[in-house]
Amino acid sequence: MGDKGYIKKKLLQQLMAQGVQLLTTL
Repeated sequence: MGDKGYIKKKLLQQLMAQGVQLLTTL
């Protein structure tokens, strides 16, 4: 059930969203 590629993509998406949030608050 746990596809590694899917999890990696999901994690990367979350990281990107966090990065954008950090940039906007900076």
